[in-house]
Amino acid sequence: MTAILCKERINPDEITGKQDTVSFWTALKAIFRNKYWFDVLAIIIVVAGVFTTTMQMHTYYAKYILGNLDYTSWLNSAYIIPAFILGFILIPVSKHYTAKRIVLVGVVVQTIGNGLITVMLGFIMSAVGYDGLKSVRSAQTLSGITNIYLFIPFILSIVEIVLVLLHDLDKKFDSIMKDLNERSK
Repeated sequence: MTAILCKERINPDEITGKQDTVSFWTALKAIFRNKYWFDVLAIIIVVAGVFTTTMQMHTYYAKYILGNLDYTSWLNSAYIIPAFILGFILIPVSKHYTAKRIVLVGVVVQTIGNGLITVMLGFIMSAVGYDGLKSVRSAQTLSGITNIYLFIPFILSIVEIVLVLLHDLDKKFDSIMKDLNERSK
């Protein structure tokens, strides 16, 4: 989706007026010297951690806390569908705001949404008379599953927010482009 809908703002061939080829090793060295590449890599790893932890814990939470493994698909859908819809909403918004601001708002909205969904499911399960403590699992195990389900994604989301706040490319982008244009003259 990104490859189709996003347009690169930097084209080195347009800046220099000639088409250059860069060797694989030169490109690899440049990547490993690029602070912003590591910033984005760290954000992606944390996002993947939140997603993976949440999706894996849905199974345990559904089976041991909610008492029905079939609820896993509902939990997964409640997690994925809002993110999918938000992705389409952000496409026109991205033309007016920086990537940092969009990602930060996305993380906050997703975290709040996940919290609200979790609370809502808890109320629904209570309303239908479900009592997770009547399980054959110990209270300590059930508490542990609940804490992992709730706090690991929350903690990783906080780390994600911090990483996005530390990412400062948007502030420096115009200056970098000006410098690149001056060097090519």
